[in-house]
Amino acid sequence: MWRTFDYTHYILLYYNMYRIAKQYPELINYLDADGYLKRAFGTAKAFFVVPYNIKMGKPYAFRGWCDWAYKLGNFHEKYIIDVIDALYKEGFNDEADWLKNEWEKKVKYFIYDDPSPFGSEFVFDRTAFESTHAIAHYAIENPLQPDTNLWYDKNKKKWYSHPVINPEDTYDFLERQIKANIAMRGWLETSYPFLGSARSGGRGHLCYMSQMAGWSILDYALYYSAEPAKYLRLGYASILSSWALVNCGTAESNYGYWYPGKENDGAAGWEFLPMKFSPWGSKPWPRGSLCYDGEIDHGLSGGVNVACTVVIDDPLFGLFAYGGSLRTNDNKVSVVCRDGVRRLFHFIKDNTRFHMSLDCDGFAKEIPVVFLDDLSTIEFSMENRSGSTHTTELTLLGLPSGSYTISADGRKVETVTIENKSEVVIKLPVPVGNKIVDVLIKRTRRN
Repeated sequence: MWRTFDYTHYILLYYNMYRIAKQYPELINYLDADGYLKRAFGTAKAFFVVPYNIKMGKPYAFRGWCDWAYKLGNFHEKYIIDVIDALYKEGFNDEADWLKNEWEKKVKYFIYDDPSPFGSEFVFDRTAFESTHAIAHYAIENPLQPDTNLWYDKNKKKWYSHPVINPEDTYDFLERQIKANIAMRGWLETSYPFLGSARSGGRGHLCYMSQMAGWSILDYALYYSAEPAKYLRLGYASILSSWALVNCGTAESNYGYWYPGKENDGAAGWEFLPMKFSPWGSKPWPRGSLCYDGEIDHGLSGGVNVACTVVIDDPLFGLFAYGGSLRTNDNKVSVVCRDGVRRLFHFIKDNTRFHMSLDCDGFAKEIPVVFLDDLSTIEFSMENRSGSTHTTELTLLGLPSGSYTISADGRKVETVTIENKSEVVIKLPVPVGNKIVDVLIKRTRRN
């Protein structure tokens, strides 16, 4: 109960069960969407409350009140932000306010109260860097407010106050934590065990944080970096990296490179061993994917969560698609999404950073997203993944200022006005009989 890392797995679990129950209620037979969201909140509340009320002593190395929920990076805790947003969306405002207040204690502690908050289970730890970037991203998108006596540190016997909040401090923290993340990540070596890999001490590579904290670098490239192409190369390699540990294949290949045999088809190793190693006193194992799966599912879940197609005008390679197949014809760009999830799409060129996402359906398989590079016209086909009548939320961020008409299957859905590349959410109707819905976004007036 004192170990904060044990809570965050279940926050992730219950939050995603809430999403499934919300989007595909026919698949759920236990709790409804509100029930799973309440469990996500209850677990998040316990994460902050229970360990901090347990005083540690022998036989543990840690002494004192367990304050890790506030002071350490815990994997999967970035989903606390999603739980807060969902609570507000579903009308649970008191619960959302409580959780937001606790989360912001941590955000301010990392930005203002600890000069080097990059530890986790170790003093300087790759486990921290999904959290540190989530904290920086949150503080940029949700400006912090000054406070007095925000919370009391029972171990140091002091109050934390932040009477002056400067947005520049958040951006300074953003840059420092990205540099710390990269310091534990392979960048100079382009071989697959190293590129984008978060290293596990001197023992292994491609561990779970390769993908989870790889999201941090990808997100930094997409939204904040002045050199997006440079960081996108590393960030996208990171979110792909640990898939190399999956043991799979055809009957002709005997079902896998690392551990042949049908019984091993689809299994995944914990990390890549660059040398022979005897894990936990067992027999020596050769170089390659470790024979235990350990924590790798955390990494693979992170890879699924952030899978996306990114089109960027790279200064070295020109117009290029990560996670997709690209063709161009003058100013028209055609991209087939092949990132495996087909739910997130990004376009970066010059001063343009455009982001498009679908909340439950996806971009149709092998049907391209087609757009003009000034984003005056965007067309795509969306597949109905539930097979039922429902509404899909299409989120657009970064369109040039102007008025846009959104149509589905030739019928106007909505006209929106964009100012300062603001975010808009469009509710697209999906009829029960339609396996594919053709969507058109067209600018009718430019401001």
